[in-house]
Amino acid sequence: MVALAYSAVCMRQDKMAPYLKTCGTKIAKCSSGGAGGPPDLAACADAMKVCESVTLGPLKKKKGTSIECNLSPGCGGGDPPYRYFYVIIEADKNPETSPTFLLIGGGLGSSSSIGTATRLLGPCRMDPKGETQLLNLYSWTEDANSIWVDAPAPTRFSEGPIESKLSAVAVNLANFLWLLFKDHGNLNRDLHLVGSSASASVVAMLGSIIMRKPQLKINLKGVIMRYGVVGPLSIYHGCLTMAKERRLLPAEELEKMAEDLKTCETKIAKCNSGGPGGPPDLGRVGCQ
Repeated sequence: MVALAYSAVCMRQDKMAPYLKTCGTKIAKCSSGGAGGPPDLAACADAMKVCESVTLGPLKKKKGTSIECNLSPGCGGGDPPYRYFYVIIEADKNPETSPTFLLIGGGLGSSSSIGTATRLLGPCRMDPKGETQLLNLYSWTEDANSIWVDAPAPTRFSEGPIESKLSAVAVNLANFLWLLFKDHGNLNRDLHLVGSSASASVVAMLGSIIMRKPQLKINLKGVIMRYGVVGPLSIYHGCLTMAKERRLLPAEELEKMAEDLKTCETKIAKCNSGGPGGPPDLGRVGCQ
């Protein structure tokens, strides 16, 4: 729903201002429960009607004063009780044959459908004063269809309890994509998964699941990790997996790697005994 309001700001500000003001007021009532609080469902339904009247259909370019944002919001299922809020933005050029990228904002917990879509990669950008939306001349959406997903739950309007494990997020997203492409098969073309910061780990895991499950029939083309945050243990495990699958080393060396990895894992756990966000234990050999 907020994504619907976002699409409107791509239009001419002079004509849309009165409608946007009403839409914004309705959204505020919908979100009156505050960050993380329950939405007022009756107010949300009312907001949807008003905001849809502003934003339905493609917004046409006209003498450089308006911007085309052919946008479709939705809420799709992962494994119950998770439902992910998403926005689809079609490519400006040849959406019927263009590739697709799925983007999850960094954070974790950053809204992809609002924050990311209006900044570096989406169709719109802010003017230097932060007052007006302008056409983004370098947007990825010019040549690619896009899916902007608010994940993990409960980011923005995505539903479900806090997802405590990234591996579980990846599994839920794989199911989400499988269901989404049942309804939007035209987007299942040369798919690239894009993640920033901590979300880079999520898209890497999601790509791995898709590769291991051909029955999902997801046409994955690549994974893009932007300044990804990946723990050293994951890197070391990946080295062993790659060496095994590609037969890069003799069997005895692979066995030695596996044994050393167990010791490495124990020492890293001691180094990180302060927990997430806590200080490392520099006195332990595991941190050296």
